[in-house]
Amino acid sequence: MVCEILDDVAVTVESDAYTSSFQVIPAGPGVPVQLQLVADPVIGSSGSVQVSLAMVSSTSTQVTLAASDPAISIPASVTIPAGSLTQDVNFTITNKFNSSHVFWIQGTLNGVTSTAYGTQATAQGQYGVELSTYWTKQATFPGVPTADYQLSMSSLAGYATTISLSCQGLPAGASCQFGSNTLTVERGGYASTSVIVNTTSNIATGVYPFTVVGTDGTITSVVNETLDVGDYSVSISPASQTVLQTLTANYSVTITSINNYGANFTYSCTGIPSPGVCMAGSGFATIQTNGMATGTYNFTVGYPMASRRVRLRRNSTSGDSAQLSQAILSRSRLGSPGTLRSA
Repeated sequence: MVCEILDDVAVTVESDAYTSSFQVIPAGPGVPVQLQLVADPVIGSSGSVQVSLAMVSSTSTQVTLAASDPAISIPASVTIPAGSLTQDVNFTITNKFNSSHVFWIQGTLNGVTSTAYGTQATAQGQYGVELSTYWTKQATFPGVPTADYQLSMSSLAGYATTISLSCQGLPAGASCQFGSNTLTVERGGYASTSVIVNTTSNIATGVYPFTVVGTDGTITSVVNETLDVGDYSVSISPASQTVLQTLTANYSVTITSINNYGANFTYSCTGIPSPGVCMAGSGFATIQTNGMATGTYNFTVGYPMASRRVRLRRNSTSGDSAQLSQAILSRSRLGSPGTLRSA
């Protein structure tokens, strides 16, 4: 159906193949004022409501205000300046208000009333924020900070707030460091920051549970974390072996992690004099004697560092040989020179 309007008269032309219809909705005046809480639920005793006009006025506009409960204190009116659309009005909720109830704030202009409903936040409410971390456990070495636990915060049930962050339960010698000590989240929003744990060199090794806490004074959210303060041990096998002066002594080097500690170790082997050659790598240490004189030699496999003693002696039945015996294991993160003893 095709419709034409000529001089305010609707002229209808019918088409058998198509049908159509339309409605005319007459225009009317809109609501002159609207109200909305800036944050809901209201945190603590202080709230704010935004009063908005339908259109900008060339003169100042006064809106009458009222609250549903006498325990809520709000100005009797607010004046919106000429050329403005909105104005925020602060109100106070006293301790006489029953926070399990819903309250309203009303604004009236030209006989038309608009209402905004809200609640007051309580620790038992089904709203707030939820803290979480990407990593729930990090391992480190005394005096070394952890990697980032990657902290995030999500709004629950439209809760908007700014929380302060802290850690509880860390041992002496450990402390949290946040990328930001506060996080702000909008309604239904999300925020994140970094969090690492710094440690001192004298902190005891161990597994330490702790919590990251976020609170705005009314709502508190916690997330459980674990700090592993680790170490490592180094062993060389076999304990001793005998080789000819022209042969090679091979050792297996094993690094064992304590409390999940891990690192990239760079190996070196020093202390064996020429013409001997000492080499080390991942899981092994090799000494090529190359005709070294008989004697006792100290050498160092490092990082991590393990001191070992090599004793070369003459065997009357098998000719020149080298006796390599394991000395007391010692770890040195700074390294130490080897020593040579003649026998």
